[in-house]
Amino acid sequence: MHDLTPEKIEVWLSNGVNRISLGVQSFDTDLRQRIGRIDSGETVLDKIAMLKSYDVTVIVDLIYGLPGQTVDMWLEDVRALETADVDGMDLYQLNIFPGGALEKAIKNGKVPPCADIAGQADMYIAVRDYLLSRGVERLSLCHWRRTKRERSLYNTLAKAGAEVYAFGCGAGGHFAGISWMNERVLSDYQLLQEKGLKPIMMAGHQVDARLGMICDKIISDLEKGLVDYHSLLVLDSRMEALENVLSLWKERGLMQEEVGVYHLTKAGEFWYVSLSQSLVECAQVIWDDGEVDSPVEEINGKTSDALAEVLAEFLPDSTAEGREKILKKMPMAVRMMLRKSSKEALKAMLASMPKAMREKMLASSN
Repeated sequence: MHDLTPEKIEVWLSNGVNRISLGVQSFDTDLRQRIGRIDSGETVLDKIAMLKSYDVTVIVDLIYGLPGQTVDMWLEDVRALETADVDGMDLYQLNIFPGGALEKAIKNGKVPPCADIAGQADMYIAVRDYLLSRGVERLSLCHWRRTKRERSLYNTLAKAGAEVYAFGCGAGGHFAGISWMNERVLSDYQLLQEKGLKPIMMAGHQVDARLGMICDKIISDLEKGLVDYHSLLVLDSRMEALENVLSLWKERGLMQEEVGVYHLTKAGEFWYVSLSQSLVECAQVIWDDGEVDSPVEEINGKTSDALAEVLAEFLPDSTAEGREKILKKMPMAVRMMLRKSSKEALKAMLASMPKAMREKMLASSN
């Protein structure tokens, strides 16, 4: 923010820029100093007012959970955005990177501790309820808009799997099955360009196209606070196994179901990033395993299934049909995970289970 000048703004606008997002993080001057920001809150508000005098959409990023930040301080930051009259806001949860400067400062007592998970949840819900009560429109769980100028198209389309061309230092994109990231260090980016080389830091093939559609659907829907279970089944019937996970989250108070659509509760909204990652990982496991009920190994013309063999050892009086009942009762994702384990690992897992839990798990063998 300290280097936001009219000269830079005019260069941006003359080259087609029509939306500017500012990483303010907080307007509280003491908080800003704790995270290494130079300008005071008042100076930042003046810079935003100067930027708003141009014909450009203005978005501000704020972070909750900063060192020493309280719910009241967080609400005050959001209220300041109303005064600044910005078009939209992105509200993010603080991430503390292991070994980073902030983590070291907290450990050394140079800055106050950050809010714990419960405290961050309180902050999320307080501002969520405040903005909704003020009629602010929510584009996703993190993105809000105060005017129609803000559409958050990049965030929406990129997470829905749209092809994205990466321009500029640190930009990322994907096209025709390839994902890539440009050099993040400006000097390296410029050096490669001067040599006539593409400033790409890393690139790789994306996942199978249909699996990519499934994962994009999960991520883009959860960004909006829901999981459309029936739509996932249309993409691939094997995703039926995800119902086990969704039902568990429903029992834990993270979701509510309405005709096959699972809507996040307030608690679920707070955890949506973790839920997205978990559901995508489950979908990938289901996809990778394919026909999960087929025997997994063939030796000298004979099939071998470590899971079935271990069950036979633990249930010597059971029949093959009874053991099959046990396997069918298990959620598909659990069954797939177990089939990937070695015989020794499976035996150790069952042996380490509390007796009552093991007997409940194996209760359908007859």
